[in-house]
Amino acid sequence: MFPHALRPDLSKLPPSGFGPDGRLPCMTAEERRNHIEPARRRLAEIAEMTDDDPDGSFDEFMRGVDESRRHRPLFAGMY
Repeated sequence: MFPHALRPDLSKLPPSGFGPDGRLPCMTAEERRNHIEPARRRLAEIAEMTDDDPDGSFDEFMRGVDESRRHRPLFAGMY
């Protein structure tokens, strides 16, 4: 018995970031800076975040995991 070949619908894929020569297009220094700046801003926001969780957030997390795995809870009795 031979498996059927998969025929993915390629029309649903986003446009490629590669140029007609198959390479990534070269960016100018300003384009590169504009491309990277949002990531730098987000990383700066993350660096300013504290490691303190609000009260009960870990209990809520454990409860959510157990609710999604009712057949085999991981944290039963720990919250």
